[in-house]
Amino acid sequence: AIPAGLGCGPDGRAGVRPTSSDDAGSHDMGTVSVGRRRGHGVRWAPATAGLAVAAIALVPVGFYLWPTVPMVTQPVRPPSWFTTVAPHLPPRQVLLVFPVPNQVIESAMAWQAVAGFPYVMVGGGGPGGVIERSGIERPGAEAIGRASFSFTGQQLRPGDVAATRAALKSWRVAEVVLPDRPTMPVYDRVSSVPHVVAFMTAVTGRVPVRVSGSWVWTGISTGLPTGPGPSPDAVRACEALGSNGSRTATEWVAACTVGLP
Repeated sequence: AIPAGLGCGPDGRAGVRPTSSDDAGSHDMGTVSVGRRRGHGVRWAPATAGLAVAAIALVPVGFYLWPTVPMVTQPVRPPSWFTTVAPHLPPRQVLLVFPVPNQVIESAMAWQAVAGFPYVMVGGGGPGGVIERSGIERPGAEAIGRASFSFTGQQLRPGDVAATRAALKSWRVAEVVLPDRPTMPVYDRVSSVPHVVAFMTAVTGRVPVRVSGSWVWTGISTGLPTGPGPSPDAVRACEALGSNGSRTATEWVAACTVGLP
């Protein structure tokens, strides 16, 4: 096949001109290659268009961030349990930490990192932490997520206690940790401490102990209660005892719940 070149002849009309190796190096003044005359502009056109699109896309971001410039950052300050107790845990111990990181608030992952990753934690952020990937533990993971954070308020559902027991057993959780300090930022807290205390006490059959500003359920790996557990209405009645948010009231919640059939 003979390669063809697009050019314009002496009369100014564009057309296809046969070329060959014999005239590839010739300089025919009557035939000028379009690529040679306009190649520089053609190469830069896509790049210029791309820069223009990028600049337009950044305009809304700039307007949004402008009031916060210069940006202010704050150091991560984990609850004291994660700096005083966590570093001394047995290696590879599995914890369930509230707020669970797969339910909007991911502070627990930062606490784990600051502590030097001395333990394994249930849940995570990003695509790997979505509930849909929980496998057979999904019912329990969903119940824990609802207990941790909700825009509409926590409501214990029938089957939540039994499903969570099965999940904790499958994950081989050894302890459950719920930080509870009045001075904690909102983005580090669960939606309701009394709800989580009532729920986890019903699940574990154990009263939590207060350690370094956190409620901790220990000894879970040695065995969990069996059966469906207390009814949601009974747990809710115990939860109401902690309405004032004090430490004493929270202890009443746990004492009430552990005594439920």
